[in-house]
Amino acid sequence: MLPIFFAVASFFSTIFGGVLALRFKDKLHLILAFASGAVVSTALFELLPEIIRLGNEQQLTTRNLMAFSVVGFLLFHIVERILIFSNCQEASHQKEGCQHVGIFSATGFSFHSFFDGLGIGLGFLASFQLGIVMAAAVLAHDFSDGLNTATVILKNQGSSAQAFWWVLLNAVAPLAGVLFSFAIKSSSIMPYVVSFYFGFFLYLGASDLLPEAHHRHSSYLTIVATILGFAFVYLVSGLLGGMG
Repeated sequence: MLPIFFAVASFFSTIFGGVLALRFKDKLHLILAFASGAVVSTALFELLPEIIRLGNEQQLTTRNLMAFSVVGFLLFHIVERILIFSNCQEASHQKEGCQHVGIFSATGFSFHSFFDGLGIGLGFLASFQLGIVMAAAVLAHDFSDGLNTATVILKNQGSSAQAFWWVLLNAVAPLAGVLFSFAIKSSSIMPYVVSFYFGFFLYLGASDLLPEAHHRHSSYLTIVATILGFAFVYLVSGLLGGMG
């Protein structure tokens, strides 16, 4: 079962990214900067082209699909602001008040990883070639998923143990997505799912991770780390595009 194989491979890729973030906590600002570049770059170089491709296949207008991106962007912004206002400001003397923001972000990454697995399974249902391309794309950025999950927990006063458990959940999520795909006979929901997470990734990278990286320790090295995050995903996307 190739979908199961690739889901297991993504598990180890995610764990490796999370462990790397936990191991180098003292360089968290650089990891956040790299993660912000990788998240935004993933949205632009992987998710946006996929939105257009899926929309064309199913004869959906890009304008309507991008409305789901706006929903993803605004939903994350609104919920994050509500959590900060209700927890971090009213209980500013309690550090654990801000942990809810990190948990919400990590939950979002886990849902994204679930849909990664769903995409692998649906890809193989459509064709062998599409399944391979989708699996390669998931493996390429699951490393960043693990890293991002750990960093959003750590930067919101979460402990290393909490970060590890969230990384583990994120790593298991693609397998759950693959198993769920076996019960689905249509990939018609995928354009809307990808559009929603396009907005989610844009907000998380540009409005959450990047400002936090510079707030902790802004420097030229932080800027370089952000550029490297963009370059990493751009190069991987180019390689995958050549494979497709």
